[in-house]
Amino acid sequence: MDIERNPYLAPLLFFRLPIHKQILYILAGIFILLLMISAPSGWLYDLGLKTGTEQGQRPDQSVQIIHTQNEVEDFYFKNIPATVLKNNLIQCPLGRLRDPRYAGKHTNSRKITHEISEYTFFTYPLKYTDKIIHWLVDAFYNSYYLALLEDGTYVCVYFDDYLMLSSGEELHTGYVRYATTPEKKMLHTMAKDYEVNPMYVLDMYRHGKVSWVLDSMIRFILVILIIMVISSFFKSQKKEEKNQHQKETRITNKEEKFTLRKNEIIVGCAQIYNRHIGMNGRICVTNQRVCFVGNITGDMYMNLSISEIEGYDTWRILLTPSIEIYDKYSQRNIRYQYTGLAVKKLQGWLEEVGIKEI
Repeated sequence: MDIERNPYLAPLLFFRLPIHKQILYILAGIFILLLMISAPSGWLYDLGLKTGTEQGQRPDQSVQIIHTQNEVEDFYFKNIPATVLKNNLIQCPLGRLRDPRYAGKHTNSRKITHEISEYTFFTYPLKYTDKIIHWLVDAFYNSYYLALLEDGTYVCVYFDDYLMLSSGEELHTGYVRYATTPEKKMLHTMAKDYEVNPMYVLDMYRHGKVSWVLDSMIRFILVILIIMVISSFFKSQKKEEKNQHQKETRITNKEEKFTLRKNEIIVGCAQIYNRHIGMNGRICVTNQRVCFVGNITGDMYMNLSISEIEGYDTWRILLTPSIEIYDKYSQRNIRYQYTGLAVKKLQGWLEEVGIKEI
């Protein structure tokens, strides 16, 4: 069965590719998947972000750094803008949706309902598998961290995860607030090993800046652009290989033009398109051989004697008939595939000189 002509078996063509191309396709697929589910996009919403004392802004000179545990409660009651240093952060076993509006039940086109939780909990202490899973869903959930203070205690902080990849020692401007029930539950668990007040969280995330609908559209558009770039690259490579093949074929046959030999009689000639080299030309069947001559170059790209031809096969691409003539010497690694309205005539001429359909 020829899987090239069966749309249901077309994916199996992947295993016919050279191993280096298989690896490239696999890596490209992994990269696209990671882009969709884990690549940080918060920086897009913070482009042009100014410095100031508003939550989620870059801190200006008036924003104070929290140094001790006693200052945490004081900053809460006085509603003072604050930040902490980015070094010595410990990841917590809790994540929160970047856009809480995405939380709830969702039904897809197949009437399958799934529920998205605003918070996602992990085992404590965090295992490597938990960290990997959290990293994989980083497109939708931000992490919580414990920030080390100068007195050896910790304060729970919440911010956009992309800041972990940015330069600078300070995080964004935030305000101390009361912890929510899931946050308290997580902090009470971590308080067994770290000196942290489970009642407060320094929130530095600019809530409302991310829309999960817009974010998904941005990621989808980026994926399409990447696929187009990759596809364009492979097409250019294929075109270069095809041009090289044409060049080598022309070099091989540059002195050979189609002229009738002694006792050679033309059975039929017609214009047809050569799919392998991407060129229109004239194919001729004689009582001795089958030849194809390119219209542009005038060179012969096929010159097989009747005894060298094993047979032929026909199929259709949409409504257009196609044919492939098989060389007995497959080590030549050249495919003779033609498409056009003249295929039916060509089929009759081949049968007339004794070449049968496989």
